Amino acid sequence: MIVIQQVLVLYIFLVCGWALGKKNKEQTAHKGLLSYLLVNFFLPCKIIHTFSEQFTISYLRTHMNSIVVALGFMLSLHFLSLVITRWFTNNQYEQKVYQYSLVVSNYAYMGYGLIEGIYGSELLMDFIVFCIPFTIYIYTHGYTMLTGGEKSLKKLCNPLMISILIGMTCGLTEVSFPVAVANVMTGAAACMSPISMVLTGMTLATLNIKELAKDTSSYIFVLLRLLALPAIVALFCRLLGATDIMRLAVIYAALPGGLNVVVFANLVGEDTKPGARLVLLSTIFSCITIPICIALFL
Repeated sequence: MIVIQQVLVLYIFLVCGWALGKKNKEQTAHKGLLSYLLVNFFLPCKIIHTFSEQFTISYLRTHMNSIVVALGFMLSLHFLSLVITRWFTNNQYEQKVYQYSLVVSNYAYMGYGLIEGIYGSELLMDFIVFCIPFTIYIYTHGYTMLTGGEKSLKKLCNPLMISILIGMTCGLTEVSFPVAVANVMTGAAACMSPISMVLTGMTLATLNIKELAKDTSSYIFVLLRLLALPAIVALFCRLLGATDIMRLAVIYAALPGGLNVVVFANLVGEDTKPGARLVLLSTIFSCITIPICIALFL
C-alpha cells in the first residue's frame, strides 16, 4: 500500500505541473527557473545531505560492490540496447534515442523521491551510489551519442557529480555543518522531489499528446522497457545471487525514461519528437507498472 501511496503522491505533483503548464503556455521562463534551481540547488543539497550523513568509511567497505555491479548492469543494458533498438526503427538517430531510453531512466528526478518515500534515506544512499555509473554514462557517451559532440571530461564537471564528490568527502571526513547550513540543506532537499515532478509535468504539458501517441512501436518499446526489463533484471539478480542489489536494479529498470533524451536533442536542433514520445508514454504507464514490478519482483 505504501508503494501505491508514494507513487500517487509523485504523480499528483506531476499532474499539478502539467495543469499549470496547460493553463499558462507562456511559462517557459518559469520552467527554466525551476530547472535551474533543481539542477543547481535542490538536487545538490539532497545529494550532499544524504552522503554527509550516510557515506562513512564503514559504508564504503560494505557497499563498494554496488558500484561494480551497477557498472556491469549499465554495460549490459548498453549492449542489449544496440540489439533491441534495431527492431523498432531503421532511422539511425531514432535508434540512438531508443538506446538512450533503454539504458537511462529518470532515476534522479523521480527515483530519488520514490526510493526515499518507500524505503527511507538509507536505501536512497545505496541508490545514489548505484546510479553513479549511469551519471557518467549520461554526460559522456549519452551526450555525445545524441548531440554528435566529442567526449570530454569537462562534461563530468556538472552539479550532480560535483555534489556527489562533496557529499562523499563530507561523509568520509565526518564534517559537521553549522546548524543553519544543515537546516537549509534539509529544507532544500525536501523540495527536490516535488519540484522535479512539477517540472516534469510542465515539460510534458508542452508536448502534443495526440500527435506523439500515434506511433504504435513506441507503445511496444515502452511496455517492454517498463515490464519485461525489470523482470529480466530480477531474474538475473536471483541467478547471480545478487539479492542485495536486486531492489536497486529492479526499481531503476522500472522507472520511466530520462528527460535528457529530449533536452540533448533540443540543444543541437535534432527532432525531439521520438524522445518526447518515449518520455511521455513511459511516464504515463509507469504510474501503473512501478507498483506492479515492486509487488511481483521484490
